[in-house]
Amino acid sequence: RDLTVFTDWNRHEGEEFVYVISGEIELHTEFYSEARLGPGDSFYIDSRMGHRCISVSQDDAQVLWMATQRPDNDTGEVDE
Repeated sequence: RDLTVFTDWNRHEGEEFVYVISGEIELHTEFYSEARLGPGDSFYIDSRMGHRCISVSQDDAQVLWMATQRPDNDTGEVDE
C-alpha cells in the first residue's frame, strides 16, 4: 500500500503476468508511467525491467500472479 517500503526496484530474470481479480492495484515500472488496474485488467512484463506493485483499494486486492524463470543452461532445464 506504500511505495516507501521498497528500497529499490524489483527485477529478476523471466517474465510476469498479473490478472486483477478484485480490488485495485497500481503498477510502477522503471520505464513507463504508473498504471492503475482494476478487476479484469492485467499486465505482462519482462521481469528484468524494474517494477513495483501496490494495492490501492480500500480492501486488499486479489490477483493471479504468474512468473517465469529463464533457463540457466543450454539444456533448457532450470537449475534448482
